[in-house]
Amino acid sequence: FSGRLQLRDASGARPAEFGTLRLERDGSGQDSPLGAEGRFYFEQLQPGRYQAIAQSGDMRAQCTIDVPAASEPGILDLGTIDCAVTTKTGEP
Repeated sequence: FSGRLQLRDASGARPAEFGTLRLERDGSGQDSPLGAEGRFYFEQLQPGRYQAIAQSGDMRAQCTIDVPAASEPGILDLGTIDCAVTTKTGEP
């Protein structure tokens, strides 16, 4: 599975570049680096709903990602996913 992650706050959305993305479900999780334009890639994810925690620069964000069952072999693109910024270091 692949996709692109954006961080959204009051000023708008921007790619979550060069950070990390963690997907958690049922007490376990997997990590992926975030590349240019917020690109991520995971292997062998089971279909279902995952809690996503992203860290990029001074921002941390959370959202939910639904992973569908793959209908055919290959890499499934989940598209662009928005995550709400929950904390930003350096803010008062």
